[in-house]
Amino acid sequence: EVIGAAEVVWDADMATVTHAKAGGVRCRAVLRLKRPGPVRGICLWFTVSGLAPPLTPSELSTGPFDEETHWKQTTVCL
Repeated sequence: EVIGAAEVVWDADMATVTHAKAGGVRCRAVLRLKRPGPVRGICLWFTVSGLAPPLTPSELSTGPFDEETHWKQTTVCL
């Protein structure tokens, strides 16, 4: 059960990001709960946006509320 809101913790343009920036990701995030309840873990996922042939906007998201893919999410148990 998800009781928190999604937060962006890292954003990059994959066409221009450098190896140095991608290899040393550090972030600090404030997680906001939508309602009271026990926090048993944190769910991590990614969303990729871009242009797919023939140059139409396209998005792949592995989030818990999106269509299921083989990528899944990562759960960090607390």
